[in-house]
Amino acid sequence: MGFEIKTAAALIGLPTPATWAARREARQNPVLHAVWQAFLDRGGPVALRGDARDALLALDAEDLLVVDGDVVPVAYPFTTRPNAFAVEVARGVERYACCAIDALGLAPMLGRSVVVRTACHHCGEPFTIDVAPDGPRSMPEAMVWVAPRDACAGRLASGL
Repeated sequence: MGFEIKTAAALIGLPTPATWAARREARQNPVLHAVWQAFLDRGGPVALRGDARDALLALDAEDLLVVDGDVVPVAYPFTTRPNAFAVEVARGVERYACCAIDALGLAPMLGRSVVVRTACHHCGEPFTIDVAPDGPRSMPEAMVWVAPRDACAGRLASGL
């Protein structure tokens, strides 16, 4: 097994605990919370309107959501694009998460149980995971791959 050696220049751009704290703080923004609520209520995308436009552009710059023209199609953990991570957030109400980790994190974020519907990345066999706010209630034989942030070309949405 090799040992990766990085130069000082490569290390300068790596996230630090201070940048993690700043991202956690930025997620407390009431405009972001309103966007999340809109995704829950309607599924998105969310239109850019009036006074919120500058706040949404700032959240885009922080990589907490994606502004595409006059709409927000992605507000982590939600995306409007149908994908392999469908989450039933309420009976009969399905939304899409950006990735497996986001799908599993919706139950604690919302404070209620959800059902994650996905498929094995390797063989394509579908499966579900019932997730309560304190963790999974059912767990198939599965493995979740977590990529380093830089594996997605710097912006999380570039991997969608």
